[in-house]
Amino acid sequence: MSTPPGQRKAANSWLVIILVALFMFLLFMGTIVYFIWAYKDKMIATTVNLGIHAVLTETPLPQEQKKLIIEQTDRVYEAFLDNRIVIEDMIVVVEHLLNGPVLPMGAVYFALNHYIEISEMTQTQKAVAQLQVGRMARAGVEEKINTQAIQLIVDIIKTPVDPNNPSKKMTSLIKENLTVQELDQVLELAQQLADGVSIPNEPYTFDPSQHIKKAVDQLLGPTPGTPAPGRFEPENPELKSLTDSDGNL
Repeated sequence: MSTPPGQRKAANSWLVIILVALFMFLLFMGTIVYFIWAYKDKMIATTVNLGIHAVLTETPLPQEQKKLIIEQTDRVYEAFLDNRIVIEDMIVVVEHLLNGPVLPMGAVYFALNHYIEISEMTQTQKAVAQLQVGRMARAGVEEKINTQAIQLIVDIIKTPVDPNNPSKKMTSLIKENLTVQELDQVLELAQQLADGVSIPNEPYTFDPSQHIKKAVDQLLGPTPGTPAPGRFEPENPELKSLTDSDGNL
């Protein structure tokens, strides 16, 4: 999967995009702290919950995802006020989330999509590339591949350590841009991972709000009408045209 040569566009927004992928980690770790304080004073719990609302409003997530995440934080908050859960219950859910594949897969998913977006690919090439990245993410979320499987991709996109100054503090964990060769390489690896576990050639998007809901459902019980995390019907006509009714290229 090759891309046209040319200078890639500079972008300073990659950090925000990666932070979105890591948002679940920050949200749930923050909720742990919130519970510890809330255990002492429910007025503090109310203040922190309102603070979470304010932070969510400022994130670059789609409105529907923000709305769903806020609903989940409210569910947890209300369950705590009603004494239906304790700190230990929350810690179990957080540990399960941190030890699972969702966070690292989400981070790589957002990083690769960012590199695709700022590349010199045509719109059709970008759609094909996003399709393969989505398939890889789906394989990870469905636990058909583990986090070790994406290590080769991580090795390519992470910021290298300066051999002349290994103790130098890095300003970012990943490269701001990839070369044409590096981008081609990670996309080929993503497709190989998805093909290796027979992931269908159909669009998939990583939706952090659905994974947060799934974690809260594990704690409080499910709510009706929950869609499968990450599945979607693409609005992008380029993606629609790449798959037939059976999801094949």
